[in-house]
Amino acid sequence: MPASAILLHLLPVLFILLSCMDPGQASFYLECPQECECTGPVASCKGGKIPPLDPRSTQFSLDSADPPLRVFSTRFAQHMDHLVTLELSSVGLTKLESGALGQIPQLMVLNITRNNITALNLGTFENCSRLESLSLENNNIQVIENGTFASLTNLMNLSLAQNAITFLPGQLPGQLRLLDLDFNRIAAIPSLDLDQLITLNLCHNMISKVDQNQDGMQKLQSLCLGGSNFTVSEHLINAKNFPKLESLKLQGGEPGVKVTTGAGINIKGMTTLRTLELDSCILNSLQLFNQPNSRLENLRVSDLKIKTRTPTRSGIKLPSIHVFDVSGSPILAHFFLNTPAREGFVLTELTTLKMSRCNIKTFDESLLLSKAPNIERLDLSHNPLECTCYGLSWIPHYVREDKLSLLGEENTTCASPHHLTGVPLLTATLCPIVFPSKEQTTIPHIIFPEEITFTVPPTSPKSSTLRPISNTTFTSKQPPNTTTSLPLTTMDELTTTEVAETSTTLAAIAVNVSGIERSGPPPAIAAVDAGTLENPAEPKPRRPLAWLGIAAGALLLVVLVVVAVGAVVRRSHNRHLAISHRRIDSRENMVAMAQICRSQDQLL
Repeated sequence: MPASAILLHLLPVLFILLSCMDPGQASFYLECPQECECTGPVASCKGGKIPPLDPRSTQFSLDSADPPLRVFSTRFAQHMDHLVTLELSSVGLTKLESGALGQIPQLMVLNITRNNITALNLGTFENCSRLESLSLENNNIQVIENGTFASLTNLMNLSLAQNAITFLPGQLPGQLRLLDLDFNRIAAIPSLDLDQLITLNLCHNMISKVDQNQDGMQKLQSLCLGGSNFTVSEHLINAKNFPKLESLKLQGGEPGVKVTTGAGINIKGMTTLRTLELDSCILNSLQLFNQPNSRLENLRVSDLKIKTRTPTRSGIKLPSIHVFDVSGSPILAHFFLNTPAREGFVLTELTTLKMSRCNIKTFDESLLLSKAPNIERLDLSHNPLECTCYGLSWIPHYVREDKLSLLGEENTTCASPHHLTGVPLLTATLCPIVFPSKEQTTIPHIIFPEEITFTVPPTSPKSSTLRPISNTTFTSKQPPNTTTSLPLTTMDELTTTEVAETSTTLAAIAVNVSGIERSGPPPAIAAVDAGTLENPAEPKPRRPLAWLGIAAGALLLVVLVVVAVGAVVRRSHNRHLAISHRRIDSRENMVAMAQICRSQDQLL
């Protein structure tokens, strides 16, 4: 069959395949501008102008225009009537011309970020009724005329974060599900009648007044309020206003957000709440954290202030908590570390514990096992840690065995003792003495973390390459992770006097080494500076470790006695061998003299 006939038979098949192909995968049939990258109907460009687009393109993005595009005008928009998604980022826009966006009737997603737009007027979004998502983040918007968004009847997501807005715009679309006004200058919150709203972010603002009547947001699941010198009362935060609330974040500036006792009781009663964040808040007591029936899973509390003194025996229970973050709140850290497990924090479901910037000095292993037995991640960064063998040595051990992950380990450093100041906890040598195992037969090495001076007694005049220099003082100035071995001498050169003197010296050294870093009283199980708390818990003393030095000295003494006895036996054996050799030599000399005499007599 001729090739032309075969092609004629295949053309219908190719036509069917092309008609069934996903347009997103068929990028070859769209014309892509030279300065752009195209993937199917999506064109991503960089440059100083908007290039001609294929009329079949549905998504267009322009980033980092140079020279900048100052005004988005109808001239730019007239060739974009086929777009569904438009993204203009860092292109230098300062103004959106009225009616320009209306030239794109199919537009559903509009992102204009990192520009310098200062105002939005009534005609900005005219004829954009199909718009569903609008993001104007990181501009310099200061003025929004009332009714600017009223014509956007299908708008569900509106983000105006990181601008300079001083008040909420009026006539917001009633079908909004997300409203993000984070990082603005809003001072007052009116009553919002947005019955479809799910997420409301008003954090990092200057809120000082909030309308208490917010019963129009029955579907709200996430709420974030940020401001200074305003009060969160029981009339604002309650199950009636927010029956489906899952995440609550309260953020205050100076002097802080006041949370009344009634509001705290209402928060405890919200069975739908899963996440609670309190930043720079003022509470009357810690009763807010006594929730035996709570389903709270994530709790973050920073810069917390307590208005009245709370008894240390207050019950604090969070049975379902997974993430417990008290970074910057030494008050809660004090309660966690010092309240007995049977009376306070017993976090059986906890997997992540963060206590950064809480003035924590030590954290005992037994305390962790009793308060949070299933912990997987721990953060103790930016704390004045006392790195001792009996305080924090279990943490590097857990990390090496993959039992624990230490968060912020580069900032988890020792503050004391002085020779470990600034050393990361995971690399510091905390235990100065290493004892031999059952299989070890050699003399154990002794690690000197500080400068130690000792004198070796004088020895006999015999020379040996392994003997210490007579009347010499040795000084160890090695770092904590350096191992120093004691000088040795040969077995056959030891005398009974030397053995006794050396044994006494080594025993004294072992006892002195065992007392290194234990000159002061041992720290408590949990030493925390609780900030504004009064009467912190008394530290619990530990049993002294002097018997470790005695045991080390006794072990060295036994080894040296065995070596000395072996040397004496060996020397006695060598003397008997020397006498025998001398006797043999005398007999051989006598036989030789007799033979000489006989040979002389024969000659004569």
